Formats: sequence, structure tokens, C-alpha cells
Amino acid sequence: MDRAKLSFFRISRGKLSGDFIFEAVIGFFALSIIILAFLLFRELFIGSALSRDIFGVGFLTSSTWDPVAEVFGALPFIFGTLVSSFLALVIAVPFSLGIAIFLSELARKS
Repeated sequence: MDRAKLSFFRISRGKLSGDFIFEAVIGFFALSIIILAFLLFRELFIGSALSRDIFGVGFLTSSTWDPVAEVFGALPFIFGTLVSSFLALVIAVPFSLGIAIFLSELARKS
């Protein structure tokens, strides 16, 4: 194999090269994010076992919220969250693209 293709194992004069150390650290942090996301999902899933057993999947699809009768449904809250997130994206994306284009193409370079 070509030496340039083996950059992951590159060692310069008996010491680890800066590129190898950087790639290892970045790889470690990228793997850490994936592991943390999995652990977060696992913890939330385990912590919601009682609620899932009592209310079932109907909790996500029902719109009834009656604390007196202990009937709960989260559909209006989920729908509201999705709609407000969509509207925020509709407003933010054009502005952010406009700012990015302005800064990269039109702003005076100093």
C-alpha cells in the first residue's frame, strides 16, 4: 500500500504524528456522541416503562387530556411542537442562507 494511504498509522521519527493524534481524538469524541445518544435513549426508554405500561401507545395518538379520569393523550402537544419547529425553520433558513451568502460573497474582505 501507498504510504500516503496509511495516514492513520503514520509515525514520524518514532513519535506519533499530530495528524494521527488529532484523528484519534476526533474519532473518540465522535464515538462518544453516538454512545451518549444510545445511553440517553436507553435511559429514557427504561424510565418510561411505567407510563408505557399504564397508557400504552395510545398516549401518542390520543388527544384527550382528562386528569380527573386519568386519561391522557399527547397528540396535540406533539403536533404543536412539530408545527412550531417547522415554522421556526421556515423563518430561520432563508435568513441564515442570506447571511451566509452575504458574508461569503458580498462582504468586504479585510
